[in-house]
Amino acid sequence: MRKLDTVLLSEDNRIKFLRKSRHLTLRELGKILDIPDNSLSQYENGKRKTIPKDVLIELAEYFDVSVDYLMGRTLTKIDIIKNLNDNYILDKENPFYLGDKVRYHLNLLALQLPENIFEQRDFSDFTPRIQHYWEKNFDFLFVCDSIKAILNLDKVDITNSEIKYNIETEIKEVDYILTSTKISKSFNKIVENKLFNFGSERKDLMRFADKETIKFEIFNLEKALYNFLDELDDLPNNTEKQYTSKIANKRLKEFIRQKSNK
Repeated sequence: MRKLDTVLLSEDNRIKFLRKSRHLTLRELGKILDIPDNSLSQYENGKRKTIPKDVLIELAEYFDVSVDYLMGRTLTKIDIIKNLNDNYILDKENPFYLGDKVRYHLNLLALQLPENIFEQRDFSDFTPRIQHYWEKNFDFLFVCDSIKAILNLDKVDITNSEIKYNIETEIKEVDYILTSTKISKSFNKIVENKLFNFGSERKDLMRFADKETIKFEIFNLEKALYNFLDELDDLPNNTEKQYTSKIANKRLKEFIRQKSNK
């Protein structure tokens, strides 16, 4: 006899997603957990608004997930991908909107743009076809630090705008790696860290440091810039030939490998 304690079932619950991920039918899952398959169907499609607490816990234990995850309260990879999909076709009046960065990335890798493959319905309904497209071509996002940091957060702790910002930032940063040249690599090696440190410390430096310390920090930055200038003369000029689609794809695979091994 099951307990009568019930909880409100979230419309975002992941029962169906988890069941399908195990390649189980409603009947098979119901038989495994001794839950009527018609009840499982109603939990999945929202026809039942509440679920017995012990059934909820039993489902979570079977799928080896938290109750919060099962209830759809935490952020997952699908949420990230859906945010990418939904924002791709929005904000078209903004020249710096997400879609612009996505198209640049896809063109850089010589990949087909989604609007040339899918219908509008695929975007609006977030169909399995377009979900697979985003997952395949933007899987690199999930080795990026800021995306990894927000996965499994409670959804109430982060807004869609913040998710979008993290996606935009990581795509841009990855594309900097894919389009690096001998000049950019030299700058990063000689100047980047010193410039970043100076920029992050400048407000405190100018308010609380004495003049000798300020001069010393400026001299260190100036020295790095002059060292870069000396090397710049011997470097080839920037050209797109230094980051062809073949090279960009190779660099992306290496980026994913390195980040995955950390």
